[in-house]
Amino acid sequence: MKFKWLEKINRIKEQEKRRKKRIEKKLEELRKKKEFWFGLDGLPTERELNKVFEKLGYKTKLTPIGGDEGIDHILDEEIVVQTKNQKRKTSRPDLQKFRGSMKDYKKGIFVSINGFTHTCEKFVQTSDRQILLYDVNDVIGMSEGRKPEWNENEE
Repeated sequence: MKFKWLEKINRIKEQEKRRKKRIEKKLEELRKKKEFWFGLDGLPTERELNKVFEKLGYKTKLTPIGGDEGIDHILDEEIVVQTKNQKRKTSRPDLQKFRGSMKDYKKGIFVSINGFTHTCEKFVQTSDRQILLYDVNDVIGMSEGRKPEWNENEE
């Protein structure tokens, strides 16, 4: 009798494992669509983006909600990431706050699903840190396996 219950429990566990795999596979496909990212709010965006970073091979750490000083993820203990998913484009003051929160980190990625105002590009060009500006198209690129590229001469 005990053996039949164990068998049933193992069968249920296997079914659950297969169900989770199907869900993750569907999510991987959804992450390649703009509508998916535009449909998320702040925290779900951070969580989904964290899965994208993990899939790219980064050792990721989501920072605690609140008190993160503008840093949402830490990749390989050396790259900081800020994530914004708001209706408007991210402006220079948001980018300046992110730069201030970088402290000793030399590399950062600022992800703004809806893009950036024109003054942001100039700011990162003159920054003393390497900051990549990523919008929804870049996030989709990462979802398809494209890792962020750094200018190694500036390290």
